[in-house]
Amino acid sequence: MVSVKINQIFLVIFLVTGLPTSGQECDLGQKSFFSPKWSKDGKWIAFHSNISGNREIYRFDYVKSKAERLTITPHQERVPVISPDGKSVLFFRTEKDKKYSALFSMNLDNRKEVPLTDLQGKNLDPDWSPDMDRLTYVATSDGNWEIYVMDPNGTNNTRLTYNNVLDYSPHWSPNGEQIAFISGESGQEDIWLMNSDGTEKRNLTPDSREEISFSWSPKGDRIVFSSRKSKASFSKETEKSKKSTNSSEIFILDLKSGQTSQITSNMYLDVYPSWSPDGSKIVFCSCKNGHLELYTMKVDGSSQTKLNLN
Repeated sequence: MVSVKINQIFLVIFLVTGLPTSGQECDLGQKSFFSPKWSKDGKWIAFHSNISGNREIYRFDYVKSKAERLTITPHQERVPVISPDGKSVLFFRTEKDKKYSALFSMNLDNRKEVPLTDLQGKNLDPDWSPDMDRLTYVATSDGNWEIYVMDPNGTNNTRLTYNNVLDYSPHWSPNGEQIAFISGESGQEDIWLMNSDGTEKRNLTPDSREEISFSWSPKGDRIVFSSRKSKASFSKETEKSKKSTNSSEIFILDLKSGQTSQITSNMYLDVYPSWSPDGSKIVFCSCKNGHLELYTMKVDGSSQTKLNLN
């Protein structure tokens, strides 16, 4: 979700080079929903949305089909992740009219927020380790988009990547031993894998496509991801106009065989796939109706169903 030169804290952010692909125009200035993540118990889907006129954090009760707003501020909150124990949610906030962002944790019972980083640079893309002993996130404190880990209280920060390109969107493997992330190290945006201490990096998707967002399967044997043919996507011009005519599709990578299968063929922008904890469904964002909405589907791409978030 990042461009080599683009500020990641706005909307969905992707690599920008080349020409846009064909596809239905997607107006991100309309009511849109972003970055869904399933809770570990399968009862909730966290996401952020601009439906209030501001980007705020919400969670959707998947059983009762009811959405609940979690943040009410004049700022911009994005990319929520519910903790493995279901008691709190991580997200990052950009203060109004400022270019910096910080990580926060919110207690879901009393809505109390705890800042985990300050506003010195950009801190974003947080994720819990499965045992909740560590957090991974992206920061620019060393002058580049790099991946770090830290304790849940914001201490003991350790840098894991050292590149002159952007590394972002880190996600722990279900067993906590590895971290997958997106990097431009190969010259395009691919999904990479490394040990949780930053060692033994390898490219999982070394093909001609560019990856946008992804999620681990519950067993850690597969990765679902969104990908595009072209290097072009949300450019500075797109960000300004809030529109895109790019398309992306969703794929599944089998980590043992290395085989990839395509599960959507919508010719729309399909992004942010997240696997349900029971392994049966995937929630994702699609621009089928001209703006991003949340859908679920079976793992084979069938039974695509729009979630009623009103």
